[in-house]
Amino acid sequence: MDVLEQVFSSGFEEPHWGAAFPSGTFSRETGHEDPGEEREMEYQLRLLEKQEEIRQLIELEREVWGFSEADSDSVLTRKVMSNQLFQMGYTFGAFLGDELFGGSVYFASLVPGRVYGHLVCLKPAFRNKELGTRFLLDSFRFMHQRGVQELFWTYEPLDAGNATVYINKLGGRATRYLPEYIEIEDTINGGVPLDRMVCEVDLSCLDRGSKETVEMEDALQRFPVVGAEGFPVKGRVLLEIPGDYKSLKAGSIEEATRVRLATRELFDEWINRKGYAGVHIVSGKENGVRRNFYLLEREGGD
Repeated sequence: MDVLEQVFSSGFEEPHWGAAFPSGTFSRETGHEDPGEEREMEYQLRLLEKQEEIRQLIELEREVWGFSEADSDSVLTRKVMSNQLFQMGYTFGAFLGDELFGGSVYFASLVPGRVYGHLVCLKPAFRNKELGTRFLLDSFRFMHQRGVQELFWTYEPLDAGNATVYINKLGGRATRYLPEYIEIEDTINGGVPLDRMVCEVDLSCLDRGSKETVEMEDALQRFPVVGAEGFPVKGRVLLEIPGDYKSLKAGSIEEATRVRLATRELFDEWINRKGYAGVHIVSGKENGVRRNFYLLEREGGD
């Protein structure tokens, strides 16, 4: 998700449940937006309510995340995802024609104006980064226009790609670290403890666009790295995560688990106990090797 731009449409008219509202075009062949007038396909966002659409979204969830049937489907799951009558939340589908290629689910909370992002998934063939950002922004803007002020969700804290989208592109803040947050059977994590980071977004700030880029070389000169010898306490610090966590995990579950436990200790100390928040993901290469950092900040900055 390299660039965060304005949402495709300037706004949404109030749809009836299950209605479609255009969000832009997408080229199946190139995997990129088609900015020209000769549009190959128009994709649409729909609020899902039909059981067949919910079934398709659950199957997409299994395909993308590798969940078992038990961990992705239940009577409660289908009821909550499809029950628009009592507004338990929002379930969005992204379509090319009749084909569902993406989906997102947001649950209501007891806090007025706040929702929890339960699920986002895109088919691998459509996992174009810019399209993914637009897809999220469309749903965010739709909910904000209907009174939602805050959005919370959890994500894999060591996945720098997703963290960059959520924090740098969508304006989120990483505010709490949750050790061993969930237990599920999947084909992705291979037994590594499923810790999660809480990200929160103020939906009134979406029009500010993506955050300014922080260059790694400059950041390493300005901010200390936590865990380094002689580490000074400052208002802004860097916390390093793997350069490519997915490859690390694919190569060695044991090493991925070791990194999980080491970073867990640092996240817990600096975010949970000292009250810092992740406000930017800093990334760059050093001697040809990718390095990634959270820029953590406490109120007052430097």
